[in-house]
Amino acid sequence: MQEYIIDAHNVIHTNSQFRNQISQGIDAARMALLNAIESYAQDYPSYTFTVVFDGRNAGIGSAYRMIKVQYSNNKSADELIKKRIRKLSGNRNVIIVSSDTEIHNFARINAMQVESATQFAQRILSGKRKNSSAGKSAKYKADKFQSEKPNSVSKREIEEMKKLFGLN
Repeated sequence: MQEYIIDAHNVIHTNSQFRNQISQGIDAARMALLNAIESYAQDYPSYTFTVVFDGRNAGIGSAYRMIKVQYSNNKSADELIKKRIRKLSGNRNVIIVSSDTEIHNFARINAMQVESATQFAQRILSGKRKNSSAGKSAKYKADKFQSEKPNSVSKREIEEMKKLFGLN
């Protein structure tokens, strides 16, 4: 079971579809994000979603049965997310969604997966799974041909290194 902990305002501000909703008010953008997550979650009922908003509860969130909505009140959403990371430290089934480098690093230190807010927004809006085989195949092909580092070491290179370190 995957658990997503989402820095909501990062997702809203990194995607034009959600960002455009802000002109109607932040609550409209929040509802658009929650609606997109709810729609995505219906295809993946074993996933859990915790969406963390900065600020005070505006009454948005209670209507979403597949999403746990948290408000930071007088704290920052980052503080709540870090607290949750500490609590779940080492759980590889947790994915932290944020664009904040500090949050990404903190999650990695605690052995958790991370995903950028941009990638998450694109995925929930397109309905694609994170670990789809088509995505892996395309990523592998791109990495294979665009990597600066070689995929393997030749026998000649191994012999050369042995000579350099006096192992031959």
